[in-house]
Parts: sequence; C-alpha cells; structure tokens
Amino acid sequence: MIIDIEKEVGIKPKISINRVSEKNKEVSVSFKNILLQKGYIAALRYEIPGYPNDTEKVLSSEGYGNDEYIKVEKDLILVTGAASSSGKMSTCLGQIYHEVVLGQDSGYAKYETFPIWNLPLEHPVNLAYEAATADIGDYNTIDTYHQKAYSMNSVNYNRDVEAFEIVSRLSNSLLPIGNFTREYKPPTDMGINTAGFCITDDEVVRNASIAEIDRRINWYNEVIQRGEGDLIWIERCNKIKERL
Repeated sequence: MIIDIEKEVGIKPKISINRVSEKNKEVSVSFKNILLQKGYIAALRYEIPGYPNDTEKVLSSEGYGNDEYIKVEKDLILVTGAASSSGKMSTCLGQIYHEVVLGQDSGYAKYETFPIWNLPLEHPVNLAYEAATADIGDYNTIDTYHQKAYSMNSVNYNRDVEAFEIVSRLSNSLLPIGNFTREYKPPTDMGINTAGFCITDDEVVRNASIAEIDRRINWYNEVIQRGEGDLIWIERCNKIKERL
C-alpha cells in the first residue's frame, strides 16, 4: 500500500505505526527501523488506557504527548489508512496536540463517505456500511450532538460520536480563537460528505446496498474458512438483513 500511494500520488508518505503496546512494541520498533532503512519517516503511536473516554489522559503527556511527532512542512496534510479503525482520526488529533505544544495552529476535517449523514438510519446504504465493518463491530447511531445543536437528525457511527469529546475539549481548551475546528458543534460537522445529495435513483442505490451486504457475508465466509475470521461477523450481518 505504501509503495502504491507513492507511485499514484508522487509523494513519499510519512508513516504512523499505531496502537503500539508492550505486547507488540518489539515488532513495531523493528518495523519502524525497516521503514527508516528504506528512507521513510516513521513514528510510533501508543495505545492510551481509557481511550477515548478519559479525555484528560488523552490530552496530556501520558496520552497524545507520549506519541512520536511527525514533522510536516505542507499546509494541507492528507491522512489515509489501510482500513477502518486504523487510527486515522487519532493520528490527526495527536499531531494537532503536538503542534499546539510547539505553538503552531492546525485543524482537522475528515472525508467520510459512510454512513451518509442525511439518509435515514435504516437506509440500506447505511446498513451496508454496518455490514462492511461487521468485523470491527461498528454501528450507526443518531448524532445526539447534532440534534442538540441544530434540532435535526443526523446519522453518524459509534466511534466518531465516542471520540467527539476529545475533539471538543482539544478545540475549546487548546486551539486558538479563529481555528475552524472550534466551530464543530456535533461530530457530523467534522465530515465532508455530500453523497446523499447525489442520489438520483433511490431504488437502484437500495438494491446495490442489499447486494453489498450479501457480498460482505460471502467475503466473511471465505475469511472464516481460511481460519482468519469470526462467526460473529456473519451473525451481525444476518441481524442487519433483518432490518431491511
């Protein structure tokens, strides 16, 4: 993936190795050294006990402050990862924390296609997202912050809602007045997503979404047969299909 990005974009990526713990530190450091030998800049980011609920620890020298900082020079930094729950958001927020300490002013926004915030919670597109992340147990939810701020419903997913308190506290207590990140009232505000406005034939989209759920079930079955998956992934998808 690293080489593919480098070839496609023409930029040598800087690499964050996430969720480093005592259990995997040796192999993480070894991997970092391999990357360094190949000419990449790489940094270790550590698991934080109590993340994301213990915001006091997260926003301290024991949390984000314990991670290695990746020095950047450009005004716009794109962060991507191999899959869901790879630590993209945490990496961004950790970088912002370090830059606050360094006296720099930076912010954060995310390009998040799914779930689609302005479609119903039970729309097949959003259910297909749940099926696509059944292996990590993601689920869609109503953004209660959005309800409170704008008196209207918005669909988001559990991890963004759970982590929003970090964004809110980081913004309000550390970022300077005028930083655009301070304007986020609910987690939905963080996302750049107009996909819901682009649907011209809802029936086609619904049918494609149902087919995607079936495709995910088939793929999970293949992974399980290789001894690399868990039957609970299929169980979650079957429960999702009951909601169609």
